Amino acid sequence: MQVHTDSSVISILNRNQVGGLEIPKDDKWLLVQPTLNELIAISDDEYTSVEHKVKPNKQDERFSVCYFVFPAEDSVIGSSKYEPFTYKDFQAQAQHNVKTLGFKVGLERFKNP
Repeated sequence: MQVHTDSSVISILNRNQVGGLEIPKDDKWLLVQPTLNELIAISDDEYTSVEHKVKPNKQDERFSVCYFVFPAEDSVIGSSKYEPFTYKDFQAQAQHNVKTLGFKVGLERFKNP
């Protein structure tokens, strides 16, 4: 899986004991060692969405169960940091960024000046 961040409001990941999840640190990719019965919760802005990727394991089958929470497309999202926008606007902006830049810019487009 390519390098990415999650676009969901919150992401919950439960995975087996086969490694593969990697995160960047000091210009290197570090393997996140699986821990028995762990749940990884990733939420945006309050807890920043971490750039990550998954490296296939050639010897063992790896599986993850992911639960992503998204608001309704017409839900208005906003805070003191951002101008109000709908989730549909956010998704359209993210897709536009991927097509034109090759990556998601995320919430930067909606930040208050």
